[in-house]
Amino acid sequence: MVNKFNSIIIGKGSGLSKLISQDLGISNLPSSQLNNLNLSSLQNIIYTSCDPSNNLIKKDIKTYLEKNILNIYRIIKSGFRGEFTYISSIDTGHFEITRNDLPFQSEKMFTPYSLSKYFAESLILSENKFHKCNILRLGLIFPTKCNNNFDKALNSKPESININLNSSFYITPYSLISRFLNSYKTKQEKLNYGYLSSSNKVYLSDILKLRNIKYKSNNNLYTYRSKDKEKNIDDLVENLNYNWQEEEDYNSLIGKCLNLNGKDAILPH
Repeated sequence: MVNKFNSIIIGKGSGLSKLISQDLGISNLPSSQLNNLNLSSLQNIIYTSCDPSNNLIKKDIKTYLEKNILNIYRIIKSGFRGEFTYISSIDTGHFEITRNDLPFQSEKMFTPYSLSKYFAESLILSENKFHKCNILRLGLIFPTKCNNNFDKALNSKPESININLNSSFYITPYSLISRFLNSYKTKQEKLNYGYLSSSNKVYLSDILKLRNIKYKSNNNLYTYRSKDKEKNIDDLVENLNYNWQEEEDYNSLIGKCLNLNGKDAILPH
């Protein structure tokens, strides 16, 4: 269980950092204030801050590097030796990319976001001097923000969705994150590094089918495909005794979509 005293969350958005702060009773600060903190006096740091770099432009490069990579290096070199939790992503690392005109030829490529997460994870793993360290690869956090494309697939008409309906997402309910952060079992390991999400993907098209909504897919729109999980990285759900159906944030429609592709780790029953 996270010690609430001498603890801080680095990240001040309206999403995950806010949920964790309210859940655990820990203050959260924007990453821009990291230099003003005496990190060596802290017992616990949870780092949620990130910039997805969807519209990264030249003048924002310094802020982007600070938030996604340099701050991690500062924490490592600060003398902080408590428990460090880094919120990473399923999309960390390279993607296997194929061209439409050369379907049998593939390349390994990074996006700016996947590269920054890869660098941050590598820094932590190569210089891990923390008493305990958690690196959590999350999927799409649910409940999700209102009016994004996933929320629109659940609640709106397909015409309002501005990505391809073949887009797919792994799901990380907030209750799963809370279970991990409050679990005594996870604290027995010096390093907890792995995936904290559903084992199956949810496709936007499946959501609409289960809502009995007819749609016409626009193949000219961008298709978001969650990166497939790496087999050599642990699944942290297995040891948590977690069943999403028993949690307040359970969504039956998403649950049905997950089970379309076989039994899912977050829906054991």
